[in-house]
Amino acid sequence: QMVNLVVARMNHSLPHFTTIRKEIPKLYDLYRGLLTGRFSPHKNNLHIPLIFSTVQSDVARKTATSFNQWPIVRFLGYGPNDAPIARKREALISAQMKDAKSFQKAYDLFLTSDLYGTSVARYGWNHIEQEMMLTFRERLPISGMTVQRSEVRDIVVFDGPNWKIDDLLDCFPQPGFKNIDDMDWFIVR
Repeated sequence: QMVNLVVARMNHSLPHFTTIRKEIPKLYDLYRGLLTGRFSPHKNNLHIPLIFSTVQSDVARKTATSFNQWPIVRFLGYGPNDAPIARKREALISAQMKDAKSFQKAYDLFLTSDLYGTSVARYGWNHIEQEMMLTFRERLPISGMTVQRSEVRDIVVFDGPNWKIDDLLDCFPQPGFKNIDDMDWFIVR
């Protein structure tokens, strides 16, 4: 029943956005400078990549504005004793953004929004645990000798915020709404 509900909603969204779905590949071809068709053999087929260079320079400017300094986000405390916790938070959040590869993802987000007029990003929290073999050295209480002991434990490899950019052709929004927050459902393939 759940699968049928999702498929029915996707099929309901598909006809409303058909023109946009057909336009997205054409916009990408214009951006890349891909020309299809027959050309006269006696004419030069020269293409100046103006759209490509304009979009790339705009994306570079936006990405550099967002991520050009370290720490990425600055925190200031209210009182005189708040400075240490503010520095700790700005170091933690900047490290988490670096671990989530936010620079490359922001580049993709700005590129998608420049090309198509909109982009979709999902954000959340990742908690990844992995089994690892740990070796401990322990001192025996009576003899005082050291012994190695190994055991397999679940170790937290990553615990922090993460986000990803979705392809617009994989998104099926609810028709009739402008903002995702106002929609009752939003399907991602």
